[in-house]
Amino acid sequence: MSKKNVDKLLHVQNGVIRHLLYSKVDEQDLINRYRVVAKREVKRNLKIALERLDKHKLVEIAAISPEITEAAIEACFEDNRYSRRPNFRLFMLRPYNPQVNSSSFISDHKNNAGVSKMNKLLKSITYPNDNIFGLLYKFKERFSD
Repeated sequence: MSKKNVDKLLHVQNGVIRHLLYSKVDEQDLINRYRVVAKREVKRNLKIALERLDKHKLVEIAAISPEITEAAIEACFEDNRYSRRPNFRLFMLRPYNPQVNSSSFISDHKNNAGVSKMNKLLKSITYPNDNIFGLLYKFKERFSD
């Protein structure tokens, strides 16, 4: 397995790697590879043993499993790289008026007018980080018919 594929597996959740192993590798082969990587025996249940391994050990097992192809790793990465718990970055916006808080802004600008005004304000802000540009809020209705 190439370093590129190892890196891809490091960006998905442990459960996804375990599923990849279960789906591609025969159970007895998986037990033997567990012994090689973990340097211990499977005491009761292979599933429990694999759940106790950290991500790097799981990737090591995948790396020594010729049944797992580059195409399978690519598909696994594309389907699961953002996981079910995506990460978000929050940025502190410079306030245009320090006396205005979010609840008063919303109450003063009902419906979509607040979003339009906020976007107009956001367009004019210059950030010290050149990577931030075009920061806008998109309004979505919570309940639609």
